[in-house]
Amino acid sequence: MIGVVIADDHELYRDGLCALLESEGAFTVLATVGDGSAAIDAVDALRPDLLVLDVNMGDSPVEPTIRSAKRKAPTLSVAVLTMHSDRILREHLLRAGADAFLTKDVPKLELLAALVAVVAEEKHAVSPASRKELLSPRERDVLRLLAQAMSNRQIASWLSISEGTVKRHTGNIYEKLSARSRIDAVEKGRLIGLV
Repeated sequence: MIGVVIADDHELYRDGLCALLESEGAFTVLATVGDGSAAIDAVDALRPDLLVLDVNMGDSPVEPTIRSAKRKAPTLSVAVLTMHSDRILREHLLRAGADAFLTKDVPKLELLAALVAVVAEEKHAVSPASRKELLSPRERDVLRLLAQAMSNRQIASWLSISEGTVKRHTGNIYEKLSARSRIDAVEKGRLIGLV
């Protein structure tokens, strides 16, 4: 039996996933929790084989949750299950220690097979990298100021650079995070702990 902790801030989704996994016979759900802190506590206390982790859980950034859970239980497998199909986010979270990145629209049998495969050590081979490699130091500065709802002019003044340079950095941020707007870029930055 594969011991599982499910972490998702939507109770209905947690309950549905719990029922699905337990109906298949290969899994036993040890706990369901609604945030990253509770997920880390559950991993520490229960030592599951698998943590199924949502990307969006309020103020719980997913990357630190993955890293902390892996420190608590080094043999733990982590499957990120999310609505986001973003390639950049996927690669970043795999580098952060996730063993699988699955979207919530995955067919039931494919999901179950992927979760069994992850625990059976059939993991994605991605070399370790820091989240800081995703954006340059100046791009991270700009993103943090975007998160404070500053205008290009305010950011330029704050960083002592031109507005044109701010626009260039903002464009790079959009491209690297696959973002469509400032709000989208800030949200994606929060998800992976850059803001």
